[in-house]
Amino acid sequence: PNHWMIRCAVAASAAFAVAACSRTSAPRAPSLPSQPSFALPPAGEPVVRGPGPRRSTGGGYPTDVLLGGVGPDVPKGGGYAKLGKPYEIRGVWYTPRENPHYDATGIASFYAGDFHNKKTANGEWFDMNALTAAHKTLPLPSYVIVENLNNGRRLKVRVNDRGPFVDGRIIDLSKRVAELLGMARAGLARVRVTYAGPAPVNGSDVEERAYLARQPWARRLLADARR
Repeated sequence: PNHWMIRCAVAASAAFAVAACSRTSAPRAPSLPSQPSFALPPAGEPVVRGPGPRRSTGGGYPTDVLLGGVGPDVPKGGGYAKLGKPYEIRGVWYTPRENPHYDATGIASFYAGDFHNKKTANGEWFDMNALTAAHKTLPLPSYVIVENLNNGRRLKVRVNDRGPFVDGRIIDLSKRVAELLGMARAGLARVRVTYAGPAPVNGSDVEERAYLARQPWARRLLADARR
């Protein structure tokens, strides 16, 4: 059964249930931390490092230090490839579809602790410290390139969840992606999102970490972290 749709139907009938709904729940305002646990400061200031690189699949990259983990590891993979049937959230219909030419500009938000270590729409475990995102209609899992149009930072992220169900928002990012893109404090940012192909169902994050390692802005942050 489609458990996430059932949970959302229940949430629509009772206001108190919305807070307990899964990530694929009805629209909500983002819960913004007053101070991110891994805040990236302006250029020239030292970077606050986590206690060490989080567990990843594949060989290490120097920039993995920017993914400093907090708390226990979240299992990788465990999900399945999914497109899905059209679905309705609060009177709005969404139609998942293959869209290899997807290229959109709009507002990004992020989600974090309330959904950490809970199931995503395709059965994976949400890790707020991983390079992942939620999208309303793209295939799961898949890759997109997200560019923060305010500062030019770009990341390759894994789409493994559905959302955000708020008008004007085109993608919901993990907390770590928001921090790396420099938008965690503001909570929202104008971004460009480009489809970059299917992602493996085993949860490997080698592609995302390799892309991060090639970014000049990430290497500058790493240099700051090592001072």
